[in-house]
Amino acid sequence: MRLCLFTHTGRMRLGVELQGKILDLVLAYAFTMEGGISPVDRISVAGRELPPDPVAFLQADDETRRLTQVVIEGALAREQRLGADRTMFENQSVLLDPKGLTFLPPVPQPRKVFGMARNYALHAEEVDRTLKPGESMRAGRFFAFQKPPTCITGPYSPIIIPPWVEKLDYELELAVVVGRAGRHIPVARAYDHVGAYTIINNISDRSYLPAEGRVDWLGMKGQDTFGPLGPYLLIPEAGFDPHALSLSLKVNGEVRQSASTAEMLFSIPQIIAGISRLCTLEPGDIIATGSPAGNAAAFGAFLKDGDIIEGTIEQIGTQRNRITMQPAEYWRG
Repeated sequence: MRLCLFTHTGRMRLGVELQGKILDLVLAYAFTMEGGISPVDRISVAGRELPPDPVAFLQADDETRRLTQVVIEGALAREQRLGADRTMFENQSVLLDPKGLTFLPPVPQPRKVFGMARNYALHAEEVDRTLKPGESMRAGRFFAFQKPPTCITGPYSPIIIPPWVEKLDYELELAVVVGRAGRHIPVARAYDHVGAYTIINNISDRSYLPAEGRVDWLGMKGQDTFGPLGPYLLIPEAGFDPHALSLSLKVNGEVRQSASTAEMLFSIPQIIAGISRLCTLEPGDIIATGSPAGNAAAFGAFLKDGDIIEGTIEQIGTQRNRITMQPAEYWRG
């Protein structure tokens, strides 16, 4: 199952990707209800009984998950019987064309966002080639860092950069979304705490690489919009292997990264165990598992205003973002 969060006609909705279209779960539930319930009441019931967003779905009990599956199957059965043009509720289509939707980050406000440095050997080697002697981190070291939640942006939203950014880089990564809280999680129990998988582009400003032997992680990784997320959360089923997925990233149509998650140095269970030794993992936390080789620094071609980045991970989807330079202006909330 691939979940998404989107807005349509001014409303935020939880959706499911089905055969290239997006099923609006609330409308689908209202559409499939039987009995003499008014349309307004149907929407109200659906809003109460279904999870409002993907993270709520990850925390839902078995009964709510079963209800969600029943809604999906019921809407599909009616669509096959009536046809897509008649799968309507109150003159609103239940199955939507994704081109007409605004996709939000599937986890719009995570509490914590973690990253893994140098978790692909070839990437570690290419970064080392851009550094001065003595500035490389020790090979094979478990090194996790945090990005502020404000870095998260939508899967098709612009990546906003101020004019002084000159070494903007991309890092396509498989992201784990925590589904169950835990602390000091054993490797053998790590998958019990995985709720879903998604795509994150760990955008970096390489001008913040080592100065006097130290890395400014906040400056390099933490700026606003430096974490495009989504478009989908993949809910894993039995037999799913997160270490057998292909990744590819293009800049203006040119392939820059092409690899497999099988190349990770630290596995997902090892990453979860390692981070949970340091702090409690909570539902909705995001763990970016590291990026393969092929960064802009290695190509000698950093991102610039107007560039289009497309990142794809097998079975999850594709995100597309434009680099947009904007003046830095004071803002007050």
